[in-house]
Amino acid sequence: MITSDLIKFSVKKLRLILSVGLCEDGALHLALRSAPSAKLNLILAKFYEVLIFAPLCIKTKWREMVPTTNIENNYKTFYTLQRAYLQNQDLTLLENIQLLLLAYQCPFTDGQVVYNARALYNLVNQTIVVYNDNNCSKRGFSFRELNDSIISNTPEEEELLQQLIVNEKTSKEKFKYASEYVLFPNPAYNEFSIFSNLKQENLQITITDVNGKVLISKKLATENYSTKLNFNLINGIYFVNIVNEQGEKTVKKLVVAN
Repeated sequence: MITSDLIKFSVKKLRLILSVGLCEDGALHLALRSAPSAKLNLILAKFYEVLIFAPLCIKTKWREMVPTTNIENNYKTFYTLQRAYLQNQDLTLLENIQLLLLAYQCPFTDGQVVYNARALYNLVNQTIVVYNDNNCSKRGFSFRELNDSIISNTPEEEELLQQLIVNEKTSKEKFKYASEYVLFPNPAYNEFSIFSNLKQENLQITITDVNGKVLISKKLATENYSTKLNFNLINGIYFVNIVNEQGEKTVKKLVVAN
C-alpha cells in the first residue's frame, strides 16, 4: 500500500538522486540507506530501477559513444540534451538552439529521434511547432519550399533556414553515411515508400513472410532519397529485405493492416 510517508520519502530521495547524479553507482545506495524499513527499501529499489535508472542510464551511454553517422550523432545530441533538461529543468540558449536544429531535421533520413526532439522542444518552450515533412527528404530538413508562398520569410525564419542549410552541409561532410532505410507508412495498406540517406541508388527489394517464403521481388531506384513500392498482401507481418549496389543488406519489418 502506498502511503503519504512513502510518497514524501520517494520524492525526497528522488531529488537527492538528481542532485548526486542520475547514473552514479552510489546514488541508489545513498537513497536507500535511510529507508525506514526493509519492505520500503525493496519497494524503492524496484521503483528506481524500473522507472528511473533503467531508461536514463542506458541513454547516458551515448555520451561515451563516438558517432559514425548523422543518425547516431542525432541520438547522442538528443539524449545529452534530455539529460540536461532532466537535471536542470531547463536548457541554456545554446542547448535550446541545438534542440531546435535537431527538431527541424528530416525524420525519414535523420532518424525517428527527430520526433523525440520535437516533443522535448515543445515541452521545454511550452509551445507547439508544426513541421512540414512533405518535402524534407529532398532538402535534408523540414522547412517550407522556397517560393511556395506569397509570404516571405521573417528575419527569424531566414536565420533559421540558413542555420539548417549549414547544419545539413556540415553533417554530410562530417559523417560517412552508412546505408539507412526507413519504411513509411508502417503499418501500410497497399503501398509504402522507402526513404534512403542517399539521394540516388539502385535497390533489390524482396518481401518475405514470417516463414521466409518470397512473395515479392523487385528492383527499384531511389530518386530524391525515396522510392515507392505497391503491393497486394493480406494483413500480417512481413520482412522487407533491401540490398543496395554495394551488396549491403538491410531487413525491415513491415506490418500490413487493411
